[in-house]
Amino acid sequence: MADPLSWSQVLEAEYTALHGTPPLGPGAPAGEEERLRLLHEAIHRQPTSGLCLSGGGIRSGTFALGVMQGLAHLGVLGKFDYLSTVSGGGYTGGFLTAWLHRQGPGARERTLRLMDPAHATAETGNIDAPPVEYVRRTCRYLAPTGGAGPR
Repeated sequence: MADPLSWSQVLEAEYTALHGTPPLGPGAPAGEEERLRLLHEAIHRQPTSGLCLSGGGIRSGTFALGVMQGLAHLGVLGKFDYLSTVSGGGYTGGFLTAWLHRQGPGARERTLRLMDPAHATAETGNIDAPPVEYVRRTCRYLAPTGGAGPR
């Protein structure tokens, strides 16, 4: 089993994943405290943004879907560096993350474009792409066939 990563190693890997280049050069100090100071400086020089989807059950998940579709329509949904979700927002955030992952990195832009109802209509003939339509159809994910009451 490998040794755990230090905090500076985690931050360096995240920075490199987000920005494509390592934050510290080969002559960077080896000490953890000094590396962290330099990393924090590098991190704060780069603009980053995050999309936060709040909780509140299925209403928040449905609202989050509409927000993401609006952001896709504006062409900014793919510009976020981080996605933070909780509860119902996690239902929708998890859907988008899974859809992007399943389509693969080469299909990222097309997938994000299909979140926009205008692009989905032009490409599929429906206002929602099939994965979005599925989320709408199954939005009662806790009781998809109804509640426990009499039928």
